[in-house]
Amino acid sequence: MFKKIIKYLFLISYFLFVIECNDTNNNIQKSENDFIYIEGKYFKYKNDKFFPLMLNYSVCLRQENDEYVMSPIKDYEDKNVYEGNSKDSIQNVLRGHFQLLKELGFNSIRFHGISNVSTNDSIGDYFVRVIKKGGNTRLNITENPDIYLNAIGELVSIAEEKGLKVMILFKADIDDPKRHDFVISMLKYFKNNNTIFAYDLFNEPLYFDNKELPNWKKHRKKEDAYNIALTWKRMMDKYAPKHLFTIGFAEPIEVFEWDPEIIPVDFVAFHTYHPLRVPNEIYWFSKYINKPWMIGETSLPADNDSIMYSEQAQFMKEVYSRIVNCGGAGLGWWGFQDVSWGGFEHDFTSIANHRGVTFSKDKKYKIKGSFKPVAYEVN
Repeated sequence: MFKKIIKYLFLISYFLFVIECNDTNNNIQKSENDFIYIEGKYFKYKNDKFFPLMLNYSVCLRQENDEYVMSPIKDYEDKNVYEGNSKDSIQNVLRGHFQLLKELGFNSIRFHGISNVSTNDSIGDYFVRVIKKGGNTRLNITENPDIYLNAIGELVSIAEEKGLKVMILFKADIDDPKRHDFVISMLKYFKNNNTIFAYDLFNEPLYFDNKELPNWKKHRKKEDAYNIALTWKRMMDKYAPKHLFTIGFAEPIEVFEWDPEIIPVDFVAFHTYHPLRVPNEIYWFSKYINKPWMIGETSLPADNDSIMYSEQAQFMKEVYSRIVNCGGAGLGWWGFQDVSWGGFEHDFTSIANHRGVTFSKDKKYKIKGSFKPVAYEVN
């Protein structure tokens, strides 16, 4: 009898050991072909820790001389006109922006705006908005996915050229099979691209999920959110196994539906803005989320009048310090240049204003605008 008990205890111990080893191995992705991977609670690149200092950067699709090209949004630089009037000149503007970001100390960029697509219910196809002289149009990416994917690929290549890693924000399908099909096409298209380190497949479900339900006042059940994310995780593992998967979580109260502790993301990227809540929310995620985590978006709006530039710079320093002290894996800032979207907290969150001009160190690039003091804290 005693021998049987010892035998059973040994088998149980061995079983638990195997589970623990498997769980540990699941948290380590090999650094194959220089892809960024996760080890423990941190990112790693070529066996060294990689701490994303990431800027959120908004783009749109333009058509110039029958060529499609990803472009900075209109609010960047002049604000009244789109910069560049040909594919080459538009991409040269991107090169200037990205080189300046690299010089400031950013090592990664999160592209916002790629997901501005919609489905035409009458024919069931999937379209992306195209900015064009003489009137905007649409590109059918159900019929022509490679046109859009090639434009995104050229954008990613320019980031690579300037030494920036890329996170792509693209809302995956919840109810729309056409969107789901396009996401799969994108994952397959870029599966061997080691400049892309992560896909953010849903931005702030706390704010943008309920309205998509038949009765938007109805709360989503935790198991529904989990199963949706599990579908995305399996999709990532099948079509883009070398890339990481995240969701842009909004606030700790998201735990009641899109619970970051149980949602099967590779790492948690949360957004936090309110200056009085930011330190507490950083602490909450560090205390209750047993996964790698980073801030995907944060900022303090500053126009040097209502809020001084020096206060914005101090905010960044304190947020960075809080992230490091609480064991965080990265910092993402919103955004590149002041915009005119409406509302103080949207318009002045960026690292650059629209005053004066700024040159790159080699004088090869010039932007219309000046960096706020917060930009120089990054290095």
